[in-house]
Amino acid sequence: MVGFYTKYINCPPSLIAGTNDSYANLTQIADNLDHIKNVCGEDCVGLGSDFDGADTVPEGLEDVSKFPDLIVELLNRGWTDDQIKKLLGENILRVFKGVEDTRDKLSKRLPDESSMPRDSGGEANNTCRTYVHNPPGREQ
Repeated sequence: MVGFYTKYINCPPSLIAGTNDSYANLTQIADNLDHIKNVCGEDCVGLGSDFDGADTVPEGLEDVSKFPDLIVELLNRGWTDDQIKKLLGENILRVFKGVEDTRDKLSKRLPDESSMPRDSGGEANNTCRTYVHNPPGREQ
């Protein structure tokens, strides 16, 4: 899911010269969507706008009424109608169906409560990752 929170959009090296990490724009969101589609495939991309809590959002994507502008940008970049449908909901519905199927298969199994190590992602640069605290007694 591509979030719209500007401080994530602007993780190095995406920061626009002459701006700070509180500024981003619609073009950067389209760039992120293109990148994910090119790296992972059209079945792996979706929107996670962050309108429910982000203190800054991109210029040109201030609210859901601006989504058509993003879609026009993606169509201009060569996205197909089928790829847009996947982005706008088909992918997340497919994933949620898989989550429900897994929930049903594992319903009698207790959840694994262990935390993932902070360096488990293998990223060369994970300065933009958000970490939540570990519960008391569960420090790593």
